Amino acid sequence: MHWVACAIAKNDDGPQLSLDQAMIKAEEVVVPIANRMFGNTDNFIYSAEYLKKCWYKYPHMQRLDRSTYDDDYPFNDL
Repeated sequence: MHWVACAIAKNDDGPQLSLDQAMIKAEEVVVPIANRMFGNTDNFIYSAEYLKKCWYKYPHMQRLDRSTYDDDYPFNDL
């Protein structure tokens, strides 16, 4: 979600993407990395559609300033 938030945020580091563009790009770029990190062999779980559902279901994940102090920070369990 952080990658998506950065991709749609207005910034000087690259082109600003629409939410749909960011979800498609995340599925191509981020999902394979997440699957390896979290040991997920069922790639469909992290599809663009699933990511978009999570985007709206968990609005706090849209923040750019997430950290290890957040209860659901994804890297706390690694």
